[in-house]
Amino acid sequence: MHCYCDSKKEFDNCCKPYLSHIISPSTPKQLMRSRYSAYVLGDGKYIVKTTAKEQRYEDDIDLIKEYSQSVTWLGLEVIHAKETIVEFKAYYKDADGIKVQHEKSNFIKED
Repeated sequence: MHCYCDSKKEFDNCCKPYLSHIISPSTPKQLMRSRYSAYVLGDGKYIVKTTAKEQRYEDDIDLIKEYSQSVTWLGLEVIHAKETIVEFKAYYKDADGIKVQHEKSNFIKED
């Protein structure tokens, strides 16, 4: 099965090891791709765990799961990835139609 993050790799060799906590993403691009896959799968725990500490709220786990399961995820487009910045578009469909979430995110490594 191809990975949800549209990397063209198999899920088992792409995001699954991150979501299974076998290994940690080593680049911001890997982290962002794994977070997209987590949204597709409704894995709120992974999303919260990989959110910056000052923005991390355990109460969000159920809200993230509920939200991620209320939409149909259509795909991910990585526009640019350099050092700590990843620009991407996440496509999804909700009750109002097809939408795109376009972000330029800064990823930081925390202990």
